[in-house]
Amino acid sequence: TVPEINEGLEYNGDFQFLINKDKAGEAEGGIINYKVNDGAWSADVPSSIAPGTYNVYYKVVGDANHSDTAEVELSVTIVPKTIDVKALADIEYTGENHDEPEIVFDGTIEGAEVEYSVTYMRGENVETDFKDAGVITVTVSLESEIYIFEGGTSSKELTFEIKKAAASVATAPTANKL
Repeated sequence: TVPEINEGLEYNGDFQFLINKDKAGEAEGGIINYKVNDGAWSADVPSSIAPGTYNVYYKVVGDANHSDTAEVELSVTIVPKTIDVKALADIEYTGENHDEPEIVFDGTIEGAEVEYSVTYMRGENVETDFKDAGVITVTVSLESEIYIFEGGTSSKELTFEIKKAAASVATAPTANKL
């Protein structure tokens, strides 16, 4: 029987078999060997950890009474892990600069750090002090290939608001006596 690829592989931080271990193929008159891309031939079922598309080759290496078969190429893909960014909480205007909002990811794998950059915009201007009331657009851009956002994108926009504070009377007017 011929080897079958493992389908539906998603990055999980561990090595995964590129060929279905239970359907790695059987040979008569030799042993099935595999190689990945330009790697070395081996009887071990190939595996990988990183997202990407791999060319997996197999052939039967014949025994003393059988010749080798031609190599056959299969294509196997490990897709990046889909993650999300949690919504950013709105804050209230205080007249003081606020810290940058904390970016929190959902769906990440323990031990697999998310590499990313963030841009904060208020209209057409880069936001740096987080002081004045208004809506701020946050663009989070992933910088590694192990994670991706829903829809296959490497960046995601969110917004949060510095809400206006309630106005108050500092000194109440007094009535004039006539």
